[in-house]
Amino acid sequence: MRLNMSLFSIVGVSACLTPIFTSVVSAHCVFLNATGLNAQNQPFGPTGRGLGVNPNQVRDGATIDPYLLDVTWFAQRSVLLARGCGRHQYFQKIWNDPVALTAELVGQNKIPTVIAAGQLSIVSHQINADGGGPFTCMIDESGLAGIDNKFREVAVAAQVAGQNSVISGLNRPFNLVINLPSDLKCTGTSGSLKNICMVRCQNTAITGPFGGCIPVQQVEGTGTHGRRDLKSLKRGLHFPESI
Repeated sequence: MRLNMSLFSIVGVSACLTPIFTSVVSAHCVFLNATGLNAQNQPFGPTGRGLGVNPNQVRDGATIDPYLLDVTWFAQRSVLLARGCGRHQYFQKIWNDPVALTAELVGQNKIPTVIAAGQLSIVSHQINADGGGPFTCMIDESGLAGIDNKFREVAVAAQVAGQNSVISGLNRPFNLVINLPSDLKCTGTSGSLKNICMVRCQNTAITGPFGGCIPVQQVEGTGTHGRRDLKSLKRGLHFPESI
């Protein structure tokens, strides 16, 4: 099976779960669902989730078993070096296979639809103080998750609160909103589904980074975001301080 992918707008939901080791607290996140936003910034199309995430797992605790078994850990911290979609940090340390896991979501009708110049909004559920922001997000329009060094950064319009992934408080949702480029062109294919991109977001946790990958499908239409270059968007970003 061949998997290709491109760029567009989605809304994702992330739950940040954090276990405690001897003297180290680390931030862990899973993207529980994702939905595309149309030109009116309204959700549309199927609802998806992060690759390798167990949709049946209850998210009301922070112990390794069972709450962190499907958490994704990345080996690279920069967009330039980003490759693949990470691995499960605890469950047999299995690497996420973008091709197989995307095909699984395609079969379940769990691939969000997005448009050029749209947005990706991720709701990050913070479990403890080390489950905050900021997050860096990127996209691979071939859908291969950067295997061929095709990830490029996308602007974050609204960050998850925190500094160095730390924020006070427990069990609170935060919005992470991403503006996607107007020159979006998803080229990936998975089974009968075409025009797929791979979105990857990760935080800056010392023991991470943690986050996830979400495959999306581009459809016709154009949003109102992403029409400025990344540099100009970054100047308008707000990184909330710890509450």
